[in-house]
Amino acid sequence: MSISTKKKIRNFGQVFIVLVGLLFLLTFAPALHAATYYVDATLGKDTNNGLSQTAAWKTIAKVTASKFTPGDRILFKRGEIWREQLTVPSSGSSENPITIGAYGRGALPVINGSNLLSSGWTQYGSTVWQTSVSTRPNQVFFNGVRGTPVASVAAINATSKWYWASNILYVYSTSDPATAFTSPGIEASIRTNAIYGINKSYITIDGLHLTKAKNSNFLLYNGNNYIVKNSTLDYAWMAGVETSADNAGSANFNPMFDNLNVSYNGADGFWIRKYTYGAIIQNSKIHHNEIETESLATRYNTGGGIYAGVVDVQKVTVQFNEIYNNGLSVHTTNTGVGVYYDGNNGDPATDSFTTVAKSYIRYNYIHDNRCGTVVEYASNVVVSYNIITNSSGSGTGITTGSGIALINGVDTIEVYNNTVYNNKIGLKVEGIYPAKADNMINITVKNNIFTNSSTREARIIMGGENDGVYGYNNVYLNNCLGAQYSNFIEWGNGHTYGTYAYWETLYGGSTHSVEADPKFANAARNDFHLQSSSPCINAGVDVGLTLDYDGNGKYGAAWDIGAYEWRPSSSLSPPQSLRTK
Repeated sequence: MSISTKKKIRNFGQVFIVLVGLLFLLTFAPALHAATYYVDATLGKDTNNGLSQTAAWKTIAKVTASKFTPGDRILFKRGEIWREQLTVPSSGSSENPITIGAYGRGALPVINGSNLLSSGWTQYGSTVWQTSVSTRPNQVFFNGVRGTPVASVAAINATSKWYWASNILYVYSTSDPATAFTSPGIEASIRTNAIYGINKSYITIDGLHLTKAKNSNFLLYNGNNYIVKNSTLDYAWMAGVETSADNAGSANFNPMFDNLNVSYNGADGFWIRKYTYGAIIQNSKIHHNEIETESLATRYNTGGGIYAGVVDVQKVTVQFNEIYNNGLSVHTTNTGVGVYYDGNNGDPATDSFTTVAKSYIRYNYIHDNRCGTVVEYASNVVVSYNIITNSSGSGTGITTGSGIALINGVDTIEVYNNTVYNNKIGLKVEGIYPAKADNMINITVKNNIFTNSSTREARIIMGGENDGVYGYNNVYLNNCLGAQYSNFIEWGNGHTYGTYAYWETLYGGSTHSVEADPKFANAARNDFHLQSSSPCINAGVDVGLTLDYDGNGKYGAAWDIGAYEWRPSSSLSPPQSLRTK
């Protein structure tokens, strides 16, 4: 090779390296110039630059008033409390989101929607005290315990009762509340949200405790690509998490909620509503929500662990969560549902079905709610590999006590490989009466276990008949309903039957049902793996899914019925922790 050729190659290599370097700088420039800001409620000062722990800012007001660039981080000190609302001030980018998180050691930093009323009390009556509160609170807490609102001062006659009127808060106390309540004291929820994300995108919220908001702890409004993770959201009057948008053009796209503890919120753990597309809720504990005692008429929705729907909500994924003890203390109808997916089609009485992106409710442990899972006015939903137990509702509502309920105008719903045990009603498929022929169509129910303990009522209500009056194209195959008994099947409005044979005559052929005890490993201890002698082993059909609740694939000649695929080495421990996918 000639010297001139070698020079040309060397020069080309140098130019190439320069070009690659320029490309790298152009691509990652925002990240290289990103800054980390620190916020310390005790030692910080808003006159600091915020760029180190020793020069931290003090207030959320300073954060909200500042501008940030993609890749920046705003970190709140652990163990501190801010009684302010954070409105997300800037957007990140797809490559470099803005992170709002935590630093240091100790408890998660708290953004609290309530004010602490530690002074200014005067005595109104022998056991009634008053103080000035200019904003009507939705909640009042007494040393962290949610109080009971009453209709007048005269009705304040017991511990934790309160009343507000004309900018005055009245509470029950046998002595000055400033000294009677000190852990932390009396708190009044007056800020609408703890964090408000409006018209911003590419934000990560990581490791915060949002609590006691007047409405919802976190409200996402007209924002895209939020990630909320490793956080606690509790004691909001309405919801732990709420999403909403003005219209389809300003929709919320792809919010992800991961590894959260969402509990003790007045109406819902999650309220996913109005033009939200692609929401994912996963790896979280969602419990003790829907606990407010106000009448259902004052609510915006039915209440429970997760409520998704109302207006154009599509492509929702709810997976690997434990959802429990929702709605047990209040109301008698339509409340306390583990997962309620409602309304991506509108009301079929007036609207035609539309094509929507598929949604998934899968790999969840849903237990001890008033009702397990409900799908209503919706299409293209897959409910698979969930364990749903001990739904305890006893009222007259359409959802009450059901493990899985498909109700009122559903199209193309797939229910596969769920274990539904010890609920008042195992499966409820119930349309609108009077009849509407396209009300319940294309429902496929395969490979599920719907059984109960010997002490619980257990009925299967299948109102999605294929008569062209209440529905058509509905398939119920290869399910285990246990041993037949009097009136265990309702097929048609109010018509019950006590034998598989009679039901299959009406159905029009064999349902290939397992007509026996599924033989769980230890149902009393919530272990729903199958024993080696279970009649559900190899009794299912291929429905296109590849992993069971434990993350195992098929073992043997055919798929098993239920949430677990039997294997010789199966773990026989109850589902305490859920796997992450």
